[in-house]
Amino acid sequence: MIGLKRKKMEKDTIAYILDDASPISDVCYYCKHFRGIRHCVAFPKFWSIPREIWIGEHDHRTPYPGDNGIMFEPRGEDEPIIIEPPTFD
Repeated sequence: MIGLKRKKMEKDTIAYILDDASPISDVCYYCKHFRGIRHCVAFPKFWSIPREIWIGEHDHRTPYPGDNGIMFEPRGEDEPIIIEPPTFD
């Protein structure tokens, strides 16, 4: 589940905003290219998955700048998550 933060918007109204610092993404976690906290095959550098993809503002079934043509593909139910260390260069 994506992290949520409570934010007081106006009197008696509370809005929840997505926390893009959350280590889990409701979108990326289910992609076969996901490789660990905030990195994947398309964005292999440490903490490099763009916020718009991470929180679901951009549907990554369509291209995104810098993804090298690698987009969301659902991970099969029996397909394990492959954890790999990110690159740091």
